[in-house]
Amino acid sequence: MDKYLMIVNNQKRFFRDMVDGFTVRETAAVAPEGVRDDWPIYLETETAKALEKLNARLAGKNIKITVSSGLRTIKQQKDVCEQILVKKREQFMKAGATRADASIMAKEYVEKYVARPGFSEHHTGLALDYVPERIKDNLLTRLERKFGSESTAGKKLHALDRRVMSVVVQKEMTDCGFILRYTDENENETGVPAEYWHLRYVGPENARKIKQSKQSLEAYVRGLGEDLTQASEEEMTKGYSMRR
Repeated sequence: MDKYLMIVNNQKRFFRDMVDGFTVRETAAVAPEGVRDDWPIYLETETAKALEKLNARLAGKNIKITVSSGLRTIKQQKDVCEQILVKKREQFMKAGATRADASIMAKEYVEKYVARPGFSEHHTGLALDYVPERIKDNLLTRLERKFGSESTAGKKLHALDRRVMSVVVQKEMTDCGFILRYTDENENETGVPAEYWHLRYVGPENARKIKQSKQSLEAYVRGLGEDLTQASEEEMTKGYSMRR
Protein backbone atom coordinates (compact mmCIF):
# COMPACT_ATOMS: atom_id res chain seq x y z
CA MET A 1 0.00 0.00 0.00
CA ASP A 2 1.05 3.59 -0.61
CA LYS A 3 2.69 4.57 2.68
CA TYR A 4 1.14 8.02 2.45
CA LEU A 5 -2.22 6.31 2.97
CA MET A 6 -1.26 4.62 6.25
CA ILE A 7 -3.97 4.64 8.87
CA VAL A 8 -3.31 5.48 12.50
CA ASN A 9 -6.44 6.12 14.53
CA ASN A 10 -8.06 5.28 17.84
CA GLN A 11 -8.30 1.63 16.77
CA LYS A 12 -5.11 1.16 14.74
CA ARG A 13 -1.88 1.58 16.61
CA PHE A 14 1.27 3.18 15.23
CA PHE A 15 4.33 0.95 14.84
CA ARG A 16 7.82 2.20 14.00
CA ASP A 17 8.18 0.07 10.86
CA MET A 18 5.22 1.92 9.32
CA VAL A 19 7.54 4.84 8.56
CA ASP A 20 10.60 2.87 7.44
CA GLY A 21 12.21 4.78 4.57
CA PHE A 22 10.71 8.11 5.59
CA THR A 23 12.93 11.09 6.36
CA VAL A 24 11.93 14.13 8.35
CA ARG A 25 12.99 17.75 8.47
CA GLU A 26 12.36 20.68 10.74
CA THR A 27 9.89 23.24 9.44
CA ALA A 28 10.50 26.96 9.73
CA ALA A 29 6.79 27.73 9.53
CA VAL A 30 6.16 27.40 13.25
CA ALA A 31 3.35 28.98 15.22
CA PRO A 32 4.17 31.43 18.03
CA GLU A 33 5.12 30.16 21.47
CA GLY A 34 2.14 29.48 23.64
CA VAL A 35 0.10 27.99 20.80
CA ARG A 36 2.52 25.31 19.62
CA ASP A 37 4.22 22.24 21.04
CA ASP A 38 7.19 22.84 23.31
CA TRP A 39 9.75 21.20 21.01
CA PRO A 40 11.15 21.68 17.49
CA ILE A 41 8.51 20.88 14.88
CA TYR A 42 9.42 18.24 12.34
CA LEU A 43 7.42 16.87 9.40
CA GLU A 44 8.00 14.00 6.99
CA THR A 45 10.07 15.46 4.14
CA GLU A 46 7.42 15.33 1.37
CA THR A 47 4.86 16.71 3.80
CA ALA A 48 7.18 19.61 4.62
CA LYS A 49 7.67 20.32 0.90
CA ALA A 50 3.90 20.24 0.36
CA LEU A 51 3.44 22.74 3.20
CA GLU A 52 5.88 25.11 1.48
CA LYS A 53 3.93 24.73 -1.76
CA LEU A 54 0.66 25.39 0.03
CA ASN A 55 2.02 28.52 1.68
CA ALA A 56 3.26 29.76 -1.71
CA ARG A 57 -0.28 29.42 -3.06
CA LEU A 58 -1.82 31.04 0.02
CA ALA A 59 0.53 34.03 -0.15
CA GLY A 60 -1.45 35.29 -3.12
CA LYS A 61 -4.53 35.25 -0.88
CA ASN A 62 -2.79 37.23 1.91
CA ILE A 63 -2.61 34.12 4.10
CA LYS A 64 0.09 31.96 5.57
CA ILE A 65 -0.22 28.97 7.84
CA THR A 66 2.16 28.09 10.63
CA VAL A 67 2.40 24.74 12.34
CA SER A 68 1.42 24.36 15.97
CA SER A 69 2.05 20.61 16.02
CA GLY A 70 3.76 18.20 13.66
CA LEU A 71 5.64 14.98 14.36
CA ARG A 72 5.24 13.74 17.92
CA THR A 73 6.96 10.83 19.60
CA ILE A 74 4.85 8.58 21.81
CA LYS A 75 6.40 10.24 24.87
CA GLN A 76 5.55 13.69 23.51
CA GLN A 77 1.96 12.60 22.88
CA LYS A 78 1.76 11.41 26.47
CA ASP A 79 3.11 14.80 27.61
CA VAL A 80 0.40 16.52 25.55
CA CYS A 81 -2.28 14.38 27.20
CA GLU A 82 -0.92 15.22 30.64
CA GLN A 83 -0.72 18.95 29.89
CA ILE A 84 -4.29 19.09 28.61
CA LEU A 85 -5.51 17.01 31.55
CA VAL A 86 -4.01 19.49 34.03
CA LYS A 87 -5.24 22.52 32.06
CA LYS A 88 -8.82 21.27 31.77
CA ARG A 89 -8.93 20.22 35.44
CA GLU A 90 -7.91 23.74 36.44
CA GLN A 91 -10.56 25.22 34.14
CA PHE A 92 -13.29 23.02 35.58
CA MET A 93 -12.20 23.89 39.15
CA LYS A 94 -12.28 27.61 38.34
CA ALA A 95 -15.81 27.08 37.04
CA GLY A 96 -16.79 25.71 40.48
CA ALA A 97 -16.24 21.95 40.26
CA THR A 98 -14.62 20.10 43.13
CA ARG A 99 -11.14 18.72 42.47
CA ALA A 100 -12.51 15.18 42.31
CA ASP A 101 -15.26 16.11 39.82
CA ALA A 102 -12.87 18.30 37.83
CA SER A 103 -10.43 15.41 37.54
CA ILE A 104 -13.16 13.12 36.21
CA MET A 105 -14.39 15.72 33.69
CA ALA A 106 -10.84 16.49 32.55
CA LYS A 107 -10.13 12.81 32.01
CA GLU A 108 -13.35 12.41 30.01
CA TYR A 109 -12.38 15.43 27.89
CA VAL A 110 -8.92 14.05 27.11
CA GLU A 111 -10.31 10.61 26.27
CA LYS A 112 -12.79 12.16 23.82
CA TYR A 113 -10.66 14.83 22.15
CA VAL A 114 -7.00 13.79 22.46
CA ALA A 115 -5.47 10.72 20.80
CA ARG A 116 -3.84 8.25 23.17
CA PRO A 117 -0.08 7.77 22.91
CA GLY A 118 0.55 5.23 20.16
CA PHE A 119 -2.72 6.03 18.38
CA SER A 120 -2.04 9.53 17.05
CA GLU A 121 -1.49 10.44 13.40
CA HIS A 122 1.16 12.85 14.63
CA HIS A 123 3.49 9.88 15.17
CA THR A 124 3.73 9.46 11.38
CA GLY A 125 5.02 12.94 10.52
CA LEU A 126 2.27 13.16 7.88
CA ALA A 127 -0.16 15.20 10.00
CA LEU A 128 -0.01 18.79 11.12
CA ASP A 129 -2.11 21.21 13.11
CA TYR A 130 -2.02 24.70 11.67
CA VAL A 131 -2.73 28.29 12.63
CA PRO A 132 -3.86 30.63 9.81
CA GLU A 133 -2.45 34.15 9.82
CA ARG A 134 -2.76 37.27 7.69
CA ILE A 135 0.42 38.38 5.96
CA LYS A 136 -0.88 41.95 5.82
CA ASP A 137 -3.78 43.62 7.59
CA ASN A 138 -7.22 43.45 6.03
CA LEU A 139 -10.53 44.99 7.03
CA LEU A 140 -11.23 42.36 9.70
CA THR A 141 -7.82 42.64 11.35
CA ARG A 142 -8.04 46.44 11.37
CA LEU A 143 -11.48 46.29 12.97
CA GLU A 144 -10.25 43.75 15.50
CA ARG A 145 -7.44 46.08 16.51
CA LYS A 146 -9.85 49.03 16.68
CA PHE A 147 -12.20 47.23 19.08
CA GLY A 148 -9.39 45.50 20.98
CA SER A 149 -8.44 41.85 20.65
CA GLU A 150 -9.76 41.02 24.13
CA SER A 151 -13.14 42.71 23.62
CA THR A 152 -16.21 40.67 22.69
CA ALA A 153 -16.33 42.31 19.27
CA GLY A 154 -12.60 41.80 18.74
CA LYS A 155 -12.83 38.09 19.57
CA LYS A 156 -15.78 37.63 17.20
CA LEU A 157 -13.93 39.40 14.39
CA HIS A 158 -10.84 37.27 15.02
CA ALA A 159 -12.92 34.06 14.93
CA LEU A 160 -14.65 35.19 11.73
CA ASP A 161 -11.35 35.88 9.99
CA ARG A 162 -10.03 32.49 11.11
CA ARG A 163 -13.04 30.80 9.52
CA VAL A 164 -12.61 32.79 6.30
CA MET A 165 -8.92 31.85 6.11
CA SER A 166 -9.65 28.19 6.82
CA VAL A 167 -12.10 28.05 3.90
CA VAL A 168 -9.36 29.37 1.61
CA VAL A 169 -6.85 26.85 2.99
CA GLN A 170 -9.29 24.02 2.26
CA LYS A 171 -9.70 25.21 -1.34
CA GLU A 172 -5.95 25.35 -1.95
CA MET A 173 -4.73 22.31 -0.02
CA THR A 174 -5.95 19.50 -2.30
CA ASP A 175 -3.55 20.12 -5.17
CA CYS A 176 -0.73 20.21 -2.61
CA GLY A 177 -1.66 16.74 -1.36
CA PHE A 178 -3.50 17.53 1.88
CA ILE A 179 -6.92 16.48 3.12
CA LEU A 180 -8.98 17.77 6.02
CA ARG A 181 -8.74 14.64 8.12
CA TYR A 182 -11.60 15.11 10.57
CA THR A 183 -14.95 16.61 9.54
CA ASP A 184 -18.52 16.61 10.85
CA GLU A 185 -19.46 14.34 7.96
CA ASN A 186 -16.92 11.62 8.74
CA GLU A 187 -17.02 11.69 12.55
CA ASN A 188 -18.94 8.41 12.70
CA GLU A 189 -16.18 6.80 10.64
CA THR A 190 -13.13 8.37 12.30
CA GLY A 191 -14.48 8.65 15.85
CA VAL A 192 -12.97 12.14 16.06
CA PRO A 193 -14.98 15.41 16.24
CA ALA A 194 -14.33 17.91 13.44
CA GLU A 195 -10.89 19.57 13.51
CA TYR A 196 -10.60 22.21 10.78
CA TRP A 197 -6.99 22.83 11.84
CA HIS A 198 -5.74 19.25 11.33
CA LEU A 199 -4.34 18.44 7.88
CA ARG A 200 -3.07 15.09 6.68
CA TYR A 201 -0.71 14.61 3.75
CA VAL A 202 -1.71 11.81 1.36
CA GLY A 203 -0.23 13.07 -1.94
CA PRO A 204 -1.99 15.15 -4.63
CA GLU A 205 -3.61 12.28 -6.56
CA ASN A 206 -5.05 10.65 -3.44
CA ALA A 207 -6.17 14.02 -2.07
CA ARG A 208 -8.12 14.79 -5.26
CA LYS A 209 -9.81 11.37 -5.25
CA ILE A 210 -10.70 11.62 -1.56
CA LYS A 211 -12.14 15.12 -2.02
CA GLN A 212 -14.15 14.02 -5.05
CA SER A 213 -15.51 10.94 -3.27
CA LYS A 214 -16.23 12.89 -0.05
CA GLN A 215 -14.99 9.86 1.88
CA SER A 216 -13.02 9.62 5.08
CA LEU A 217 -9.47 8.36 4.73
CA GLU A 218 -10.59 5.10 6.36
CA ALA A 219 -13.36 4.56 3.78
CA TYR A 220 -11.06 5.45 0.90
CA VAL A 221 -8.36 3.03 2.03
CA ARG A 222 -10.90 0.30 2.70
CA GLY A 223 -12.17 0.78 -0.85
CA LEU A 224 -8.68 -0.04 -2.09
CA GLY A 225 -8.96 -3.43 -0.41
CA GLU A 226 -6.80 -2.71 2.61
CA ASP A 227 -7.42 -4.43 5.95
CA LEU A 228 -8.39 -2.03 8.72
CA THR A 229 -8.70 -4.66 11.44
CA GLN A 230 -9.23 -3.09 14.82
CA ALA A 231 -6.55 -3.29 17.45
CA SER A 232 -7.02 -5.75 20.27
CA GLU A 233 -7.88 -4.39 23.71
CA GLU A 234 -4.36 -5.33 24.84
CA GLU A 235 -2.80 -3.35 21.99
CA MET A 236 -5.06 -0.38 22.64
CA THR A 237 -3.98 -0.05 26.28
CA LYS A 238 -0.39 -1.34 26.14
CA GLY A 239 2.13 1.10 27.53
CA TYR A 240 -0.42 3.78 28.31
CA SER A 241 -1.40 5.30 31.59
CA MET A 242 -2.46 8.76 32.63
CA ARG A 243 -1.94 10.51 35.94
CA ARG A 244 -5.16 11.48 37.63
